[in-house]
Amino acid sequence: MRQKLLFFALLYAVIFIVTNAPAYALSELTRTDNKTISAEEVSQVRFREIMFADFVYKSSPDARQFDVVFKRRAKADNDELCREMLDDLDLEMTKSGDVVTIRLEHPKNDSPGIFKRIFTKKEWHVVIEVTGPRVVDMDMEATFSDVRIEATRGNMKAETSFSSTRASNHTGPLMVDNNFGEFRMRGLDGSFQVNSEFGNIDLTIDHLVDYSSASCNFGGVDIRLPRNSGAEFFINKSFGGVDFKVDGNITMRGGDQNRRILNDGGPRIDLSADFGSITIRDNISGNTDRTGNTTYIQDRVMPLNRGAWWKYAMDGDTLTLRVERVRPGNGKTFAKLSFDKSENRPFDSIEVCETTEGLMVTEITGNFFGRDLSGVRFDPPRLWLPYSDQAETTKGDEMLGGAVIKAIEEGKKDDDVEAEKAGILYTMEANGSPGYELKLLPGVGFTAFGSALTLIGYDLAGETRPVTTVLKPVRESTPPEKQFEEGTLSSITIRGTDLVSASDVEKYLALEKGRHYTRSEISDAVQRLPKKSKLISGSSHTIDSDGNLVVRIYEVKRYSRDWDGVGSFSRVAGVGTGLKLTINSIYGPFSEVSGAAQYHWANKEWTYAANGEKRFFDKNHLAIGGSYRLEYESNMEWAIPPDEAYMNAFLLGLDTMNYYQVEGGTGYISQSVGSILTVKAEYFDEDYSSLKKYTNWSVFNNRSTKEDNPPLNPLYEDRISGMRYSAEFTYRHRYANGRLMLSAEKSIDRGGQYLPEYTRFFCNAVSTTRYPDRNLLKIRVAGGYSEDELPDQKSFRLGGLNTLRGFEFGTLPEPSGFGVQSGGNQMFLANIDYFFGYDDEFRLVLFGDVGGVWHKDEAVKADTLRRDLGVGLVFDGDFFPLESRHHEYVNTLRVNCAIPVGPEPHVSMWTVNFVRAY
Repeated sequence: MRQKLLFFALLYAVIFIVTNAPAYALSELTRTDNKTISAEEVSQVRFREIMFADFVYKSSPDARQFDVVFKRRAKADNDELCREMLDDLDLEMTKSGDVVTIRLEHPKNDSPGIFKRIFTKKEWHVVIEVTGPRVVDMDMEATFSDVRIEATRGNMKAETSFSSTRASNHTGPLMVDNNFGEFRMRGLDGSFQVNSEFGNIDLTIDHLVDYSSASCNFGGVDIRLPRNSGAEFFINKSFGGVDFKVDGNITMRGGDQNRRILNDGGPRIDLSADFGSITIRDNISGNTDRTGNTTYIQDRVMPLNRGAWWKYAMDGDTLTLRVERVRPGNGKTFAKLSFDKSENRPFDSIEVCETTEGLMVTEITGNFFGRDLSGVRFDPPRLWLPYSDQAETTKGDEMLGGAVIKAIEEGKKDDDVEAEKAGILYTMEANGSPGYELKLLPGVGFTAFGSALTLIGYDLAGETRPVTTVLKPVRESTPPEKQFEEGTLSSITIRGTDLVSASDVEKYLALEKGRHYTRSEISDAVQRLPKKSKLISGSSHTIDSDGNLVVRIYEVKRYSRDWDGVGSFSRVAGVGTGLKLTINSIYGPFSEVSGAAQYHWANKEWTYAANGEKRFFDKNHLAIGGSYRLEYESNMEWAIPPDEAYMNAFLLGLDTMNYYQVEGGTGYISQSVGSILTVKAEYFDEDYSSLKKYTNWSVFNNRSTKEDNPPLNPLYEDRISGMRYSAEFTYRHRYANGRLMLSAEKSIDRGGQYLPEYTRFFCNAVSTTRYPDRNLLKIRVAGGYSEDELPDQKSFRLGGLNTLRGFEFGTLPEPSGFGVQSGGNQMFLANIDYFFGYDDEFRLVLFGDVGGVWHKDEAVKADTLRRDLGVGLVFDGDFFPLESRHHEYVNTLRVNCAIPVGPEPHVSMWTVNFVRAY
């Protein structure tokens, strides 16, 4: 089916170009009609067979009907044919129950119609402009069209093919199936389920709620989340890619590459990429408005802009309310509002948070309507002003009371007012305290506090304005339907059960029909379901006013298969290309099986690796596994991830590693404590041999001749077996993260093996701190020690990229003179980098390094340490987002200038490289 669609798309493009070459003039006629249909009691509008159209939907909060402007244009050989085409073009509008259907009738809806349009020189095009309610479910089908939708609320479903769709400021679930086109949403407040085939989808999320998913096949999906927002991602890739280009803290759950946690987690998002790419970003500012302007949102009730103020008249005097501070957090905007010092002010200062449902009070300082509540903070907020009289309201708090909408008001048009605005009148009631009233006006803010303070002027965006809007009551508020707060549970319905049975879910819930429960008790029981069974990855629920409970279960997949491409480049093997397959399963003898193979085009050899692992327990994994491999390796991989070395060698001709070949197997057992600590014991039996240079070229810097790859000492080209013990501790926080790795390795005498036994210790500690001004401080301390003489492949070396950046690659210790990969048995290294600037711009970096390597029986002295200082520029962007084995990203082009200090010659070292620092 996809191949047919692609064929017809290309055929149409060719025919369109050929047949639209200017030959002779065609007749052209146009016709415009205005149509209406009632929107009373309508909950859904469907648009069908929208084709060759410019479609626009404009919402209005007060719309009582759908107003449609229907323009059509026809071109043909003569006017008679044009009139026939215009007569065939019509817009059918029907209403059935609470559904309105608007269908475009066009010439010959059967499949030959498009080709008749081309070959018979008959062309038609329509413009459909719809003005309708803002709150309505929308279901659209569009082909070969240009679609624009603005400011809607409800369920939006769109099936688009060969079309360009632009939507903005939508609140509610979004479902998109996009083929051979582009769909772009700006300002989504809700959830999404999108699929792109041979097309692109671009989503900008203001506020993410509930379960979401994105999939692509020969297409692309770009998802932009607010800064500091949280989410949990489940990844399934088959010849596709999923890239995380985020500033926030991204971690894996339990070492699972296919499960990622952004910041502290949040709504679940399933990502599936087949021959396509999905990109996740968190670069949306929490203080931008939903219209894309830098001032305020016209539809918001409370514009939370830094520096905004409101001036009120008070018994012949004036009093000013100001926005002192605005901060983003968890995809929301928090603002501190303070009154000038006055005995008659209603409150000292409050912190509020705006959501789509209302304005929440999160913190109070000092007096609050006659009560001293200094330093009281509410998490979650316990007082809020709902924006809809149909919204579910919270119970009155003993301390703060509750807010009830008394009336919905709207502005009366004056000479100085261009449009009416809806206003809301609240009655605030607290236990044991007299009630008071508040008034809010969209795009303006509080217009009155009781009868004492009345708004006379305000400044929201650097321009002072007088208040000219006159408010009048329009309709009384209808109370919302009573919600289930506590009562008898009538029934339990389970949805989405396959691996677990409905009876098991009911047992895990521990809720009984006919028993009395509160809403919070039911919610807690549902949220505990993933902890009850490893087959349940998530759960959600709804409960109506009659106590009928519907539980939705999100189950884990029986198994997942992930195909991925792998590549490499080095002077010993040239370009390497291949595939990697990873299979995860919840059944069988293995929890994960993976294998990879690469063919290297310079030395015409294959490398491969295979691994199998069985995991026990859900959260704290006990794992038993084994592996076998034939690979090219370096003893510098602790400092320079292989992906960085490949990229620098391929593009820049920069050698950062010496290589050798290793073949052998391992068996291991490991224990993880969440994502914080992993300890591992491993037996290895591996054979080592030397490699020689096979290639000199690189994409850039091609004139530079690559150095030969030094061989291993012939005495060390042998088999080494032994035990390796390691522990890795990781901590991650929004503003700081770090990693500590400790390892000990002991060889075992194999009888005929020449190599003597050795014991080797190594540690590597890295810490990154992010400051509120977005600057970064990165520190690394590493060290190694052995009392024994180490073979070349286990010895220590320093110098160059990610180590001592003011010295040549691999120059510490000094070469032995035999031309082999010799090193030392004692090593120390410390690095410090301070980054200035934002992640999405270039950064200035100041850095310094100190370190040294010593041979066996050589005294370690401070005066033998090498030191350097440097400055660098980091150009951060979408540069090759390769994931390293340390779960960080190589997405930085960096220019360094480092100068040795101390007794060394002060010769500056300039480098241009791809690097993640260390």
